[in-house]
Amino acid sequence: KFDPVKVNGVDFIQIAWPEALLDDDKGFCVGYMMPLIDMNKAVSLDHLMQKAIRKKLNLSEKYAYRVFAAYNVALMVTELHKCGHYIVDLKPSNLYVYKENMLVAVVDCDGFSIKGEKNRYPAEFVSEEYIYPEGMSLSCEEMGEEQDKFALAVIIFKLLNNGIHPFSGVVKKNADSTQSIQERIENYHYAYGMWQDEYQAPHPYSIHSFLPQSTLKLFDRAFVKGQVRPSALEWQIELSNLLKNVKRCKKNPNHVYFTNKGCGLCVAEEKLKSNLRTIKEKNAEPKKIRGFEVNKLSRENLEKDKILHSLSEKKAMQ
Repeated sequence: KFDPVKVNGVDFIQIAWPEALLDDDKGFCVGYMMPLIDMNKAVSLDHLMQKAIRKKLNLSEKYAYRVFAAYNVALMVTELHKCGHYIVDLKPSNLYVYKENMLVAVVDCDGFSIKGEKNRYPAEFVSEEYIYPEGMSLSCEEMGEEQDKFALAVIIFKLLNNGIHPFSGVVKKNADSTQSIQERIENYHYAYGMWQDEYQAPHPYSIHSFLPQSTLKLFDRAFVKGQVRPSALEWQIELSNLLKNVKRCKKNPNHVYFTNKGCGLCVAEEKLKSNLRTIKEKNAEPKKIRGFEVNKLSRENLEKDKILHSLSEKKAMQ
């Protein structure tokens, strides 16, 4: 049983765990009884990852909150694994965070891989972009802790890196074809590790290089072929250490950073602003076709240019 967390006298449900079967008058199961999570106070973890959505929903821009949310996700997965249960369909849309404190609420628990007293009740669903490479040849009924460890690492990477998926990036010019995210996962095309990937380069606004080496090594273990993936407990410990060692950004009170490299969020924002200025300046330049400005290629302007050209020729002849 997972008891609610009490904060300032208020209970926060952290897992919508089925507590009883609901039967109809004929004794047929029609559903489950589960704790009610107040969705007015919580938002999908997906919404926490994108700046535009955070702004729309009036969510805090404090980066430390996203680190704390990542810690709470790792904590919940750790506790479930201690009981022998696996989420399998672990993805941001199945995780909610309370807006006021970033505590995590896990939903869709009836789809977990459950360890019973005598048998295991397998999961029934798993979602693309979160399926571990070795699991591509397996059914979701056969998946367990390895699937959770991979999906958890993906979620943590996205929370720490402004919503960027660890298997997305800039496809290199010599690539044969464009692969989906799940195809890149299957082929281990992780572009943010110690070694360059042959298929893609990191996203231009990624801040992964500003994370501590200890965190980057865990990501390498999670995503590089042949490595032993970190457990949920290892991530819980690592994220706890990050929270204990944050450095406050002097330029932006919403930013924090972890190493002597400085604030990666500030660097990414400056790069974005610079690129937007370049695009704006380029768009402001007159567009030309064969040396003529496009906005001057109207019939009236062409007739006027033709007359002026004719007059110029006559003057030259005279």
